[in-house]
Amino acid sequence: MSGYSPCNKVNDLPSSRCTDSGLVLLPHTWIYVPCGPRPRVTSFRETATSTSYGYTAAISVNEQAVGLIHGHGRDEVFYSSGNPGFGQEEMARFAAASRSHSGEALTAEWVLGQLVISHLLTRLTPVPPPPGSRLARPVEIVSSIPTPRPERPSLDDEHDRVGNIVALAGMVVLVGGADGTKPALVAAQLASYRAPGDHLWWQLWNPEVGGSAGYWRDLTARPASVPEGDPAEDYPW
Repeated sequence: MSGYSPCNKVNDLPSSRCTDSGLVLLPHTWIYVPCGPRPRVTSFRETATSTSYGYTAAISVNEQAVGLIHGHGRDEVFYSSGNPGFGQEEMARFAAASRSHSGEALTAEWVLGQLVISHLLTRLTPVPPPPGSRLARPVEIVSSIPTPRPERPSLDDEHDRVGNIVALAGMVVLVGGADGTKPALVAAQLASYRAPGDHLWWQLWNPEVGGSAGYWRDLTARPASVPEGDPAEDYPW
């Protein structure tokens, strides 16, 4: 399990979606991860207190428990359970091989956080919303995030670098209501959460028949620096 051969075995994503460099888009995110067996969040538990927020997420690979992610704010850390097939070294390699939609290298901390986001949205999107309502999410360009040093990509060795990185900008919300998703109503609702701007835009979840799959489509204009056709536009899960 220590290597990632291109698309010879994919957990739940068709191999046809693999890029030439052996990466596949992680569901509901804007990052690409190695094709093949990948770490998956199998459970999530919040540990919020009156002064802080945290969580614990269980991680499995090929349906075998391999460890836990502990998160606090943007401090995500992977703790191996000692599984000989996948431990700290394998997670470090998995993270080092992952890339942003624009090809940027990412830290393990960022990749771990995106694994959790993917899990939460995968659980949320199949749930039917109230009549006349739709799920919407804000996404934004993050101008600077921790990225690994090229000479020593590891879980801990990192520094800040400016990059064109797209990330979830807040909670997924319900828009619309009894009057349906009328543009004026939706625009007012979005503005009350996070107003779209030069670096932030909104996307609407479009479920397919049955609700078990669907895609995110731009609801407001995306920034000019994010080309049309990038992952979250008409990309079915």
